[in-house]
Amino acid sequence: MAVTNTSTSSAQLRWNDVTDAIKQGKSWLDFFPNTEIVKKTDTEMCLRMGRYEISITILAFGNFNHDGFDDMLVFYDQSVMDGTFHYSGVGVLSRTSPGGALKLIN
Repeated sequence: MAVTNTSTSSAQLRWNDVTDAIKQGKSWLDFFPNTEIVKKTDTEMCLRMGRYEISITILAFGNFNHDGFDDMLVFYDQSVMDGTFHYSGVGVLSRTSPGGALKLIN
């Protein structure tokens, strides 16, 4: 397993750890067990992992990639609480099987 210390802060994680966790099918909570939900509505959720925060807002539902499964168009916003890092964008989350995990698609 590439993630040797699951209590490591997000600032200390190596990109290979993230890539390996995705390949292994780890859930968000497997990889970031200290995650807390700080806001949750019908269309938005904000998660905090130590100093790192990410919010996800659902913009639309539809079968955007024409695979037969409903997808979600989402806006995501990431930042650190006491720094200058800030990143946001739009993505599509999709499933490859009924009840399967949502994955970001290009």
